[in-house]
Amino acid sequence: MIIELKTWVPVIVSFIAILSAFITYSWQKHVDRKTDLLKQRQQVYIKLLVSLTRQIVDSSPPNLAKLNEARAELFLVASDQVAISTGRFFKAQNRASSEEKSQGSVNNPDKILNQYTEMVFAMRKDCFEKSKLDILQAVDGLPIHYYKVQERTIVQ
Repeated sequence: MIIELKTWVPVIVSFIAILSAFITYSWQKHVDRKTDLLKQRQQVYIKLLVSLTRQIVDSSPPNLAKLNEARAELFLVASDQVAISTGRFFKAQNRASSEEKSQGSVNNPDKILNQYTEMVFAMRKDCFEKSKLDILQAVDGLPIHYYKVQERTIVQ
């Protein structure tokens, strides 16, 4: 019996080593994929915000094309919350644009600014999961400083 156990020890040790290596490799690949996705999201979020700013300043067809390209990229890599908040922002912006064309003014410009704030906050929260900032604290860092608390309950 002792002789048989001695012959199996190298096999068992080898199996444990292979299993440990496989688990370590799998975990590292998981971490690498998550890190790569986070970097990609950050780049796309920046691209969208820069394109949006350019479109606001100069609404030329090339700038609109860049904005639409950034929006398409965003929906491929964004988290659900970012995709939803971005959709809400652009829906509010399109509605306001239609109102401005038909009426000469926007009925509720605060809604667009609120949606913008929520969109950027969702992007930030997606990139920094452990951030303790709430939306009202984050507003101070935005290029557009506005968030009307009365209109919407902030859910975190």
